[in-house]
Amino acid sequence: MLMPRNAFCRGARLIAATGIIVLGTASSVAVRAATFPDLYRVTVTPGPDVRDRRAEAERLAMMQLLTRVTGRRDAAQAPELAHLIADVRPYVNFWGELVGNRAIVGFNSAMVADELTRANWPVWGAERPLTLLWIAVDFGDGQRALMGASPAAAEWTPEFAEFMLDLREQLDAVANERALPITYPLLDLQDLDAISFAEVWGGFDGLITAASERYDADAVLVGRVTVSSFGLDVRWTLLDESRGAVLGTDIRGGLDWLADQYAAEYAVIGGARSARVTVLDVTSLEAYGRVMSYLESLSVLHSVDVEGFEGSTLNLRIAARGDDRVVERLLTLGGVLVTAPVPAFAPDQSLVFRVAGSRPEQ
Repeated sequence: MLMPRNAFCRGARLIAATGIIVLGTASSVAVRAATFPDLYRVTVTPGPDVRDRRAEAERLAMMQLLTRVTGRRDAAQAPELAHLIADVRPYVNFWGELVGNRAIVGFNSAMVADELTRANWPVWGAERPLTLLWIAVDFGDGQRALMGASPAAAEWTPEFAEFMLDLREQLDAVANERALPITYPLLDLQDLDAISFAEVWGGFDGLITAASERYDADAVLVGRVTVSSFGLDVRWTLLDESRGAVLGTDIRGGLDWLADQYAAEYAVIGGARSARVTVLDVTSLEAYGRVMSYLESLSVLHSVDVEGFEGSTLNLRIAARGDDRVVERLLTLGGVLVTAPVPAFAPDQSLVFRVAGSRPEQ
């Protein structure tokens, strides 16, 4: 838990945060959307005094998994899902011991999803929006900094470095708990030439948006953290006109709120249904392979069948969870497809896309 600045001991832990779900790296910035790694594998820390450590770890992991996969924070308390927690062993397909009294538990994704569908609960797949975090921290005594992909800066005092590492670990832990892909700015020369701490802190949204473009994220979440002897004051803002400011004064508030919003948009209720998809501007075998590989990788799609490929138009029949509105959003998450106007020759009731980056044929 993060503490007021006057409670820190001397000496920083100069080790990197785990960054399990941090997708930005020093060598790659063009990342859009994400497939959350190992969605159905959960790391937990059972209490040291429990009689059956494995049983307790599996129970705790299932509780966290239900929040991850449904997107609902109250899922573990739902009576209709209680049997998944009470009799968890049939759904477990992996168990491993880790250092530090931790354990990793893997679950059968199809079995869990089927149980959620039978209970009429939503299922949120591994393909999720990527969120870029701009975190500005005022530590007092003139120490102010942006949190970047690197864990520390040489000019920071040990106390400030310790705080920033703990803050980063908490953010990563919340994102991992909610299965929310996040990334941080590199804060390289290109970033620092585009924006400063003062501009992030001051809420210059236009500058923040412009500096974020290189990361090609689906959303930009800004956190402003003030540290004092009284504790932390945290303000969250999502740079999205449709959502506006995020209320909340704690570290996890912004990520929890955002995960709730994403789940409402992308989690689906019910079994698979058939739908037609038309993809325009598939002008090469390379583009065809890219489209098919992308669609076949999506967990929301149960099947993808080609009905026809004529000229540069690809007609498909898919089986997918969710209504057309949700399927359309999910299919455009990866940056491979973008929505397109429905042409006269498209099959009836077809969802129409074109290959991203292609020039519409006249």
